Amino acid sequence: MSEVIESLLILQDRDQRVTRLTSELQHIPIEEASLAKKLAAQSVRLEQLKTDARKVETDRKKLELDVKTKQDLIAKYKTQQQQTRKNDEFAALNHEIERAEKEINDTEDIELDLMAKYEQATKAVAVEEAALKTFQDKVALSRAELSKKKALLETELTKAKELLVQAEGKVDEATLRRYRRILVSKKDVAIVPIVHGVCTGCHYKLTATSVSHAKAMQELVACDNCGRIVYWQTE
Repeated sequence: MSEVIESLLILQDRDQRVTRLTSELQHIPIEEASLAKKLAAQSVRLEQLKTDARKVETDRKKLELDVKTKQDLIAKYKTQQQQTRKNDEFAALNHEIERAEKEINDTEDIELDLMAKYEQATKAVAVEEAALKTFQDKVALSRAELSKKKALLETELTKAKELLVQAEGKVDEATLRRYRRILVSKKDVAIVPIVHGVCTGCHYKLTATSVSHAKAMQELVACDNCGRIVYWQTE
């Protein structure tokens, strides 16, 4: 293998490391945003449960006041009965008392149902609060780990870029420009081995002349199909 090919392979390996580290660093904010979104969603669920529980209790208290109002009304009717001497007025008041008592019974049944719902709602709130606390702890730990990972990746990336510059210095300008142009175009690799007469970059069967020139290692050979630099690899 020629020195030029060896230098390009080293350069490509270091390019790939810089790309990988850069990609990992760019993904950290995405992971952090995902954690924040999940935490916010769970917090919203808790607040909704609390809101639902408060509404049930508010509705129950309204019914409680309604019962109290009707009880006061019954007391008023009974006082009026004691004061009247007319049978028809007494009967009418008695009818109103019976109707109010029935409404109280119906309201109290609904109130009992709401009390049961409120108990269930408060239990659901307690469960969700515990789940949120657990998730908050998990998120805090994940954020700490991401912070450490970010610092480590930044250190590794700085070193990788230094090594990349060193590798670039061992390749002549014309070859480096050619390599960079291919890398930008293909977005993966610029130099690949020939295996069984095939370019491993695009799986194109190379011409006998291209394979022969690659074996000779007297010049850089490009794949006739994809344009990547190809080199002969012992089979």
